[in-house]
Amino acid sequence: MIISSEFAASDASRGLRLHRMLCRPESGPVLGRAVVLHGLGDHLGCHRAAMELLCDRGYVCAGFDAPGHGKSEGRRGHIDGVESLFGVIEETVGRLDAIVGPVGPRLLYAHSTGAFYALVHLLAISMKQGSISDQTLFDRIWLSSPLLRPDHGQNRFLIAAAEWLSRLIPGVTLDTGVRPERCRRLVPGTTPDEVERLCHCRVSVALGASLLRHARDADAAAERLRDPADLLITQGADDTICPPAYSRAFFDRVPATRKRYVLLPGTLHEPLREPDNGPILAAAGRWLDGGDAVA
Repeated sequence: MIISSEFAASDASRGLRLHRMLCRPESGPVLGRAVVLHGLGDHLGCHRAAMELLCDRGYVCAGFDAPGHGKSEGRRGHIDGVESLFGVIEETVGRLDAIVGPVGPRLLYAHSTGAFYALVHLLAISMKQGSISDQTLFDRIWLSSPLLRPDHGQNRFLIAAAEWLSRLIPGVTLDTGVRPERCRRLVPGTTPDEVERLCHCRVSVALGASLLRHARDADAAAERLRDPADLLITQGADDTICPPAYSRAFFDRVPATRKRYVLLPGTLHEPLREPDNGPILAAAGRWLDGGDAVA
């Protein structure tokens, strides 16, 4: 995989300089294009395994560290709201198409809160077009441990007061309570590397309130995933951050005939960052190669 990166101001994100990455296959023809969206508190560097897998299958990948995440500018954990990322996603799609051209399918890989952003965005598009398909932005969608219930495990008082607090102190950040040991099984004796040091466990009041406000929109996107959409959901069976019951219920409501749900036993929230990520790489590889329909 050949990686290039840049820092550029984003008109869709109030001029903040965002870190962007473009990953190309080292050899062979380009067979498709893929947009990569990371989760809350992490960044593109945490999803190198997904990008390597996609590049190995001939996809050119593009993504960005969200404002306040990874190497991008902004207060750690603060995004004005879910809608503020829609324009950045569209910028990334446009940039990828300009570099690669209309080659093969356009794929989305989105992890956790990144999947939430994508689903709310795609729902808004589908309300105009009737479905989420290759007539919108993506015709293949891979959701990794998707966030569908932002209220799960959260303080009830903060949930009830979220809208009021977002008007009063929108930029104040709170601890999410998410630590590396809840995300993946850690190898004893290892120390945080550069990838881990760029992660954080903060969320602003404004972003938290926006996630709660759009929870029904993310969930409603299931009914809009109709043919010819091609969906893969990969989910850790032991995930306590985004429990599998929510993603399975979402999957069961998807009317598309090409869909695959992969539940990974003994795996937490970040299956691709587990010490043994072989099972998820194999399952996703089969899906990318066109195998595995409904399950």
